[in-house]
Amino acid sequence: MNVLHTEPGGSLTPLWVLLAVTALGTAIDSVLRTPGDALSIVLGGAVVGLGGIGPYVYSKRRYGKLEVTEETLRIGKERFALADLDPAPLEEQAAGQRFTGTVGGWFGDRASDVRVAGGQWGAAVGDRYVIVKERGQPGYVAVATQDPPQLARLLHDLVRRAPEAREG
Repeated sequence: MNVLHTEPGGSLTPLWVLLAVTALGTAIDSVLRTPGDALSIVLGGAVVGLGGIGPYVYSKRRYGKLEVTEETLRIGKERFALADLDPAPLEEQAAGQRFTGTVGGWFGDRASDVRVAGGQWGAAVGDRYVIVKERGQPGYVAVATQDPPQLARLLHDLVRRAPEAREG
């Protein structure tokens, strides 16, 4: 299958920031030769930070990776056949309609029907989404992406062509 679009699930920036802060704290402690346990506090904070940030970064990269082929949309471990997607929500977004706020508040009366795709428990701060809907399913699915208008246009074009490809 030909991959048309791919995005990593998450950034390694939080890990690099934590490591930089740890290195800076260690360097300052070494230069100032502070009495007491300043170095152990810095290193202890790094271990605690890695315990929280490490799993977050790993899960974001694993469950949020996006891949679009001519026939499927894959987010993490979840796959959608493009022929099964409803083009209406994609058409609105491809035309430039922008959704803001939290995932649960985007569609007003349909808010409780929006879930995050790919196995994520919920929306992360700063994520931007394209909303898709499977035909015959009651709920909407939020797909995290770096460029929602671009992904919406690509998916809209592919979804419109998907039934023709299936019949042919």
